[in-house]
Amino acid sequence: MKITFVLKNNFSKVCKLLAFLLVFTCSLSPVFSSHIFKKNNSNYSSCDSTKASFTINSDTQCLRGNNFILTNNSYTSFAGGDIYYSWSYNSVTSVKKNTKTNFNKPGKYNITLAITDDNGCANSITKTVVVLGLKLAINQYTNCLRGNEFIFKDSSHYHGSVNSNVKWDFGDNSNVSNSPTINYSTVKHTYSDTGWYNIRLITTNQYGCLDTAYSKVRVNPNPVAGFTTNNDTQCFSTNLVQFTNSSKSNSKTAALTYSWNFGDATTSTSANPSTSYTAFGKRTVTLISTNNYGCKDTVNSDLRILKQPEANISFAANTICLTNNKFEISDGAVIDTKDEILKTQYVV
Repeated sequence: MKITFVLKNNFSKVCKLLAFLLVFTCSLSPVFSSHIFKKNNSNYSSCDSTKASFTINSDTQCLRGNNFILTNNSYTSFAGGDIYYSWSYNSVTSVKKNTKTNFNKPGKYNITLAITDDNGCANSITKTVVVLGLKLAINQYTNCLRGNEFIFKDSSHYHGSVNSNVKWDFGDNSNVSNSPTINYSTVKHTYSDTGWYNIRLITTNQYGCLDTAYSKVRVNPNPVAGFTTNNDTQCFSTNLVQFTNSSKSNSKTAALTYSWNFGDATTSTSANPSTSYTAFGKRTVTLISTNNYGCKDTVNSDLRILKQPEANISFAANTICLTNNKFEISDGAVIDTKDEILKTQYVV
């Protein structure tokens, strides 16, 4: 029987001793990784018996106080050979045989152990651990007072938590306790005043993890839009409407931006604009004032541009006798249907 070993140079003495005692052929190679033993024309890989293995005290833990203890159970078939370890987790590496780690955020994390023995055989294994914790989602962190509505959502289930007891604290003495639904805990809340509010979400999940998530929202003030005019009822022929802005910002920054609509498809962004109308009738003027928070207020006011009356008279008879003459005059002035003649003056 003839057996051929393919070995490293540093195993030459061993190979020669085996060749002396038995009928062996030594083939020495400076670099190899397959470690192939040939016997009766069959191939056997010695590296198949080099395995990376480890256990974890618990692969699912609460965020608060999590401590993953990693116990190394790796082995190799080469008796007396050393094994070299390389751990990789949480952007950290370690060469210890046994180690431990913790994570400061909820989520799923991979832990990898790679080993190499004295014979160049390598193997690795990766396991996933879960850190259970709260994830608080808010639709927006600032809102204007008028019409404000904040949507708060407990998104902890993305990390595997099933929260059995949920309590919301909105920072305005209106606490809410509720049980999670199929969509998990989603609540809407409206504030009655401006300012900063501290949000707390307190939960207990199926593993008994008690945790609290924090956030903060702000309710900003709306401005108060307002204006006056020099005259809200003017004759068409001489109309010139001057607008005086009386808007208030209600914020630390007094600056406002303005958007005027004069009701006849003309607009302005000036603080105190003026306009002349090219047609008579009723007009609704709109002013939108916006403060530095982006909060708005709108005010509307009506004014009238009067149709210019058209004077027209007629006589019952254009020619009469001098004696007892008396002309009958009819007023035929043309005016707007909504107007009335306040004064008629005849000059003879």
